[in-house]
Amino acid sequence: MGKRILTAVIGVPVLLGLLYLGGLPWLLFIAALMAIAAFEMARIARHMNLNVALWAVWLSDAVMLIAIYLNSAYWTALGIAVGFICIIGQGVFTYPNFRLEEMAMSFFTLIYTGWGLCHLILLEQTSVYLLVYLFLAIWGSDSGAYFVGRAFGRHKLAPHLSPKKTIEGSIGGILCAVLLVVLFNVYLGENMLFKYVEVILFGVLISIIGQIGDLAESMLKRFADVKDSGNILPGHGGILDRFDSIIMAAPFVLYLHILF
Repeated sequence: MGKRILTAVIGVPVLLGLLYLGGLPWLLFIAALMAIAAFEMARIARHMNLNVALWAVWLSDAVMLIAIYLNSAYWTALGIAVGFICIIGQGVFTYPNFRLEEMAMSFFTLIYTGWGLCHLILLEQTSVYLLVYLFLAIWGSDSGAYFVGRAFGRHKLAPHLSPKKTIEGSIGGILCAVLLVVLFNVYLGENMLFKYVEVILFGVLISIIGQIGDLAESMLKRFADVKDSGNILPGHGGILDRFDSIIMAAPFVLYLHILF
């Protein structure tokens, strides 16, 4: 518990500082997260006797990041296309050594760790407030689920994936997420990005998506029979262990904002 608290005490101010700086420092920070997350996913895959074409994933990440830095966000699709071609190419030119399931795992890694995390840069470029909404919803959901689950949890949410998670905790997480984003709306006043009905629905949706993201990573670790995705964050595990919910929710935040 001591390591967990120390990591949070150091990590949260660093994260907020980088978010305050924005621009290139934030982009480089997310680039590092993308690279480490892909490495962690490759490690998980190896425990399932699968190899990930990391070079193709990292090349795809680089193309997406360059496109974003040049304010050509829509060209992130080019990064995905580059990664896809490289992964298929490795399968073609190393046949039969690079199996179909390894190609699929490589492409999943590209989308999950690369495309998912790059939305944290796109959100910052759109409005830093969107990132604050996202972090508050996810952190509120995690904290609410933990404390409400410990106090009132009786019915298991997904016993085969995460035995300690409960339906009561999940509901508590949703309510806490809604509370925090509503309070942030109040704080922003005239600068708020969502109407109150919208922000309530936002809190509910992002909490649910975040919880699915958390369970999805638990599922991957169950398949691989590993406890954590890595050990870069003492007491917390790896980057995927900390950002699993955010990876899943970030694209929804951006596209919901664009659409509505």
